Amino acid sequence: MPTLSIDEQRLYYTDNRVRQESPSLVLLHGAGGTHLSWGEVRLVKFAAAYALDLPGHGRSPLPGRASIEAYADVVMAFVTQLGLTNVVVGGISMGGAIAQVIGLRQPDWLSGLVLVGTAANLPVAEAIMGRIFSEFQAAMRLVAKLEWPKGTDERIVERSYQELASHTPQVVYDDFAACHLFDVRPQLAQIQVPSLVIAGDHDRLTPLPQLEFLAQNLPQARLVVVAEAGHMVALARPQAVIEAIEQWLAESGLIK
Repeated sequence: MPTLSIDEQRLYYTDNRVRQESPSLVLLHGAGGTHLSWGEVRLVKFAAAYALDLPGHGRSPLPGRASIEAYADVVMAFVTQLGLTNVVVGGISMGGAIAQVIGLRQPDWLSGLVLVGTAANLPVAEAIMGRIFSEFQAAMRLVAKLEWPKGTDERIVERSYQELASHTPQVVYDDFAACHLFDVRPQLAQIQVPSLVIAGDHDRLTPLPQLEFLAQNLPQARLVVVAEAGHMVALARPQAVIEAIEQWLAESGLIK
């Protein structure tokens, strides 16, 4: 994985430039996640895709960040350092919150947003927040369970748990605290770029009505609901997500 330095901190990312043409698709994972949360979706054929390990996550060293805005600063610095233009920012859950903040900032390089399993506000249950320091493993097992529909193969849930538990309790707590404070519902009309909202119909962490609200209140949004998928829709139904993104890119005029 290539790296670059932001504020004297190494940031790891994957570079899937199967084509040199724009747009560039910058992919952001959720709380306690890594670039692996995007799975095969990194192979979208109409874009140069970059999937980040945000600070403190995956291969990117500590520290993490304590707010959605601070993570947005990192992502914007990443885009600037690589000199990217015509950028679509994609985010899962917390990553989608980061993408929305970037949308509100309206940088001139931003062409669109892909918002997966996310919402305009992301409250976190006390059953999770209140146990991160005292019962970290139990809290992460609960999150991993909720990331998938009921009845999911336990081996799949275990992989999610292992990814979550690979982070420090402080990083995970700060991620969830940042999500809990995030709320841009009154500001959605200010996001003036085409947006694709992708929901799993069995999402237990960010239920479908929250994504419907997001799509209804963004000025240029399309909602795609993926059947038989939960919060980790990009891992569970990658081909459906890839097809949705590729069709949206083509129809929104973002392929140049």
